[in-house]
Amino acid sequence: MTTTATTAQTLFSYLTFEATREQAESLYHLEEFLDVECGGDVFILRGAAGTGKTSLVKAIVDYLEAHEIPCFLSAPTGRAAKVLGHKTRSIAHTIHHTIYRVVPTDDETVVMERRARPNSLLTDLVAYIKEGNPRNKIAFIGDRYQLAPVHEAESVALNLRYIAGRHNLTGRQAELSEVKRQAGQSPILAMAHDIRRRSDEGRALGKLQPLPVL
Repeated sequence: MTTTATTAQTLFSYLTFEATREQAESLYHLEEFLDVECGGDVFILRGAAGTGKTSLVKAIVDYLEAHEIPCFLSAPTGRAAKVLGHKTRSIAHTIHHTIYRVVPTDDETVVMERRARPNSLLTDLVAYIKEGNPRNKIAFIGDRYQLAPVHEAESVALNLRYIAGRHNLTGRQAELSEVKRQAGQSPILAMAHDIRRRSDEGRALGKLQPLPVL
């Protein structure tokens, strides 16, 4: 039974660390989005490795559970779902497992039942969520620099303009850029963020500092 004191808590009550300015702003926007009175359909949180995305997801999951609001965690791959479930201490599945039901056929093949026509995985996911209740909300959280899906130039699930236009949804977007994991001491993370910064600024990569020999 959720007590009044518990339900009065905000998302910040479920953080185990002091939020950065970027993280705090994202949490404020997320809390507004999660309000049942908010009409938004989708929230996109983008951030590179080490910026605290998973830590914020853990706070969101704990917040929703305390308010007795059901939520479902899904990831594109089995490994990603396993890592997400471990870090949030919740059950997470692949998107395919969440929205499709495998049906055997007479010729010993299998069919993903949901697909009545060749939709994209993103299209099927949005349709699945909205069929249950048009007021269901979706949060896409990821790194826009990671490898894009096959035949796509970018991860369109992290592009609010695409999501809103293609699927007739409303929402908002937040960005995390400050690296907190390992206090920025990882040379690989440092090089990755140097590449991202130069790319965002439209500059050539030029000569990067070599990684130290271990």
